Amino acid sequence: MPKKLSAAALSTQLPFFKVLRRPIEFTIINNGIVMIDRIDQGRKELAVDEAVIGAAGARARPIVMTTITTAVGLMPLALFGGEFWFGMAIVIMSGLAVGTILTLGFVPVLYSLMFRGGAAPE
Repeated sequence: MPKKLSAAALSTQLPFFKVLRRPIEFTIINNGIVMIDRIDQGRKELAVDEAVIGAAGARARPIVMTTITTAVGLMPLALFGGEFWFGMAIVIMSGLAVGTILTLGFVPVLYSLMFRGGAAPE
């Protein structure tokens, strides 16, 4: 009976997948860090809600552009790379899409909930 391949099994048998996973994780984490930093910069002059809206609007374009260029770069791999590369490319593109949605939606909402009631400095 053939063994089922899980993500953990692939990671232990093929360390190659660990190497591919890191840049995607760092991209998503870096987007979140830059978003929070931008909100903190806006809080020096604005209230929390205004700073969150301004930062989300300012960071939306670079974050979406990064996701789109990476997905377009993986498209040839998904279309012409064969059975093995197709699945990997689709998973990476999907992970980036989910990470982008979380960065642009979840991070600002969570920040505004955690720092609610903060007024603009005078």
